[in-house]
Amino acid sequence: MIRRTRLFAALLLLLGGCAAPLSVQQLDPRAAYRRLERSALAEKALSESTRTTLRRHGLLEGLRASPGETIAALHARVVGSPEAWSELFALAETSYFLGRVTSRAGAPAASPA
Repeated sequence: MIRRTRLFAALLLLLGGCAAPLSVQQLDPRAAYRRLERSALAEKALSESTRTTLRRHGLLEGLRASPGETIAALHARVVGSPEAWSELFALAETSYFLGRVTSRAGAPAASPA
């Protein structure tokens, strides 16, 4: 009886581990391309790579509240690190975006993130 119970428990664990925890959603190729190619140059939003870099350093949440401080913090991480290409790109794009938003006097500021 105990042997059957153990065998049944092992079988349940084995079958439970075979279930895929991921799901797949079909996405229109044009929408996927637009999302991947989004940048501050073409749209009123930061690129996904910049958002990922800011998120990785814990700066994305503070960007809306204090963009100047966020840019300064990212700048401090980039200075002296020539290998930090993603951070350098994020710094350039975020700076450009902030400059573009602040140069539009009277226009409502778009959300950077």
